Amino acid sequence: MFEEPVTSKESWGPALLRLLLGIGLLVLIVWGCAALWVDGPSSRPLAGLLAAVFVLTSSWLLFFVRPFLRGTLACLLLFLFFLGW
Repeated sequence: MFEEPVTSKESWGPALLRLLLGIGLLVLIVWGCAALWVDGPSSRPLAGLLAAVFVLTSSWLLFFVRPFLRGTLACLLLFLFFLGW
């Protein structure tokens, strides 16, 4: 009737994977923002706006979309779209 509580040993694997994926995607987001700023439009306000939109959208996808895998994949697709551009 009652489920067994999850011990800390059983939950380390998925939590560590989420942490590593999150850190890796944060590095990609920062790199994309810097690339937009340095090599984006020659207009600095437009480059700043694009970089800010990219960071905010990617961060929202990564941190607020649930389940975590769906948010991670959406963030990765946005980065791949940016990389292809």
